[in-house]
Amino acid sequence: MFVTQQDASDGTSGKAAQKRRRRSFLEIWKETFTKAEEAKSRQHFAHTDDQAFNTLLKFLGENLFNVIVRENLQGANWITQHKYPTPPRNLQEMYHDKNLIVGMRFNILTQVLIIDLDRGSLYHPYNDFPEYRRLLGILEDMGLVGVEVVQSSFSEGIHLYIPLPKPVPSWLAAHALYVVLSKAKFRIVKGHLEIFPNRKGYSPDTIINYNGIRLPLQPGTGSYVLDSLTLAPVHGNLNLFVKHLKHHARRQDMVAFRQVMEGAYEDFGVSSSGFVKGRNGSAAEWHNDLLVRLSQGWTGDAQTNDLVFEAVKEAYVFQKLDGEELVERTAAYMRSLPGYKQYCGHQHNLEQRVRDWLKSTKNLGYYPYTGEYRPRSSSPHYGSTVALTSAAGHEDGRKHNPANAARVKESRSRLAHVERLIRKGIREKSITGIPQTISGVMDFLSKIAKEELGTGFSRAFLQKYKESIERLRRFAERCREKIARERERVAAEKPSVERPEPAPVEESLAFCGKAGADKGAQSSMAKGITGNRDNNEGGGHHESVSEVPQLSLHERINLYRSSRTILRYTGRVASNLVQVLFSKSTSSRFQCRSIEPGDLVQLTDEVHSREDRDGMVCVKLVQEPPGEQWLGSIFVQVDKLVPV
Repeated sequence: MFVTQQDASDGTSGKAAQKRRRRSFLEIWKETFTKAEEAKSRQHFAHTDDQAFNTLLKFLGENLFNVIVRENLQGANWITQHKYPTPPRNLQEMYHDKNLIVGMRFNILTQVLIIDLDRGSLYHPYNDFPEYRRLLGILEDMGLVGVEVVQSSFSEGIHLYIPLPKPVPSWLAAHALYVVLSKAKFRIVKGHLEIFPNRKGYSPDTIINYNGIRLPLQPGTGSYVLDSLTLAPVHGNLNLFVKHLKHHARRQDMVAFRQVMEGAYEDFGVSSSGFVKGRNGSAAEWHNDLLVRLSQGWTGDAQTNDLVFEAVKEAYVFQKLDGEELVERTAAYMRSLPGYKQYCGHQHNLEQRVRDWLKSTKNLGYYPYTGEYRPRSSSPHYGSTVALTSAAGHEDGRKHNPANAARVKESRSRLAHVERLIRKGIREKSITGIPQTISGVMDFLSKIAKEELGTGFSRAFLQKYKESIERLRRFAERCREKIARERERVAAEKPSVERPEPAPVEESLAFCGKAGADKGAQSSMAKGITGNRDNNEGGGHHESVSEVPQLSLHERINLYRSSRTILRYTGRVASNLVQVLFSKSTSSRFQCRSIEPGDLVQLTDEVHSREDRDGMVCVKLVQEPPGEQWLGSIFVQVDKLVPV
């Protein structure tokens, strides 16, 4: 299987190996932990009385130097506190200050990785949900299966928190994440996708810090935990967030992730412009170097993973082996190398180690070498290979099948017909309840096809036309939103049959402004408000309703709040973490509560930070659930509230 004589004795391989002599992954790993221990021994800070906050700092590496902070205002600039460190207790005080936003930079070691997707990102789930799912799939292939999704702020950007059970060197983790995502065709640029800790440069003259990132779930910043798939708000409780981080950390496959880190460090570099490139030079030199390293076998302890990785690359790339055949032949070859019985600590599970490294090798983008340039696949699925076999018909060697081509053409025609039927039904409002996910739309298409044409579509067939189905889903969503806006307009114009006791006329008119009073607005408003009680036909009420929309946003909010106007909520389901006092308990607890479309609500005295700018107001139900008293509120847009 492996060539060990002629190539291993070639003198050119020694020159190439000497030219590319770098510290091994294990050496770098140990040096980084040593530096971290030395740095930690020089820091002595008292922790806070909040265990959840202490654990959050631990996940982020407890770098209390160069903390970043800014005012909680739109357009405010970040300021780095570089003159002195910020002890945990001071950092906690800044964290709970609603007028500030605080962030931290990563340390030498980290126990969490974070991916930042802005609202306008190509990969934000609101913009391209399949790409978002593909990103999660890439992380799973790296062994990172546990992810906690957090909305970072009111801007609706999201942070993917990837906790780890133990700290790892920050720059090795950042390099591995950058290499794998880049090779998976993700654009790692600011505004689309950012990695924390980031890939940072090196300078012998000055210290270059990692980029800073805001701390999660800070009060008054619009940050809360989301469901990873539906993206519905779940909670904003730091204790629960840290508990979930610990749970996700236990789920990670650290053996696989460490293999990815090692492979990325050994075989891939990144240019100054951000392009990922191999470190191995020509294929002939690389193959020769692999054989030289393998021919020496074991010379000490803790070398099994390195040797297995080299052997798997040689077998997969140059011998074109795969699957169990590769596992069996590679394991047999490893047992024949010098030092195996004396130093190999994985003799009992050598085959499993080969399987693990084969998976990591594929995830890092290796492919069987054919002696010529391999065109990359345009498929969005990462790690797939493209065969170079040429034959009449298809590029991958399959023969052209006329019967199969006719079936595909007929299926395409049926799919186009069903899509036209659904679009027509949506326009005529005869078809409602279109699912909001692309997977649900696929099931809906197949169901309609069975009802109209007698046969549906397979999921494999529909996957090939995801772009067309995604356009259909977006069309249905636009129509749904248009109908909702029309209903809101009708509801706002429809006269109500009952109205709560209004506030005194003088108090309500305080928000109408002096100019309105000069033009007779006072008498009109007074007549409209009092007329609802004196006139059984409600003529005065119609005049009051026509006057309210003329008020400014700020005046309308103050009028609703001061008069305790009962309002009907017409938006989507709004959820938040609310402090609830139960009738059978003397202490309150934070619970996730929501407001459904059609619920009757009132504005509370609490003022939202975006009230003046975006019309965000705090409300709670007029009739709270039995046995509950809400001590907090849920924030919604005032435009989604209609007086009843």
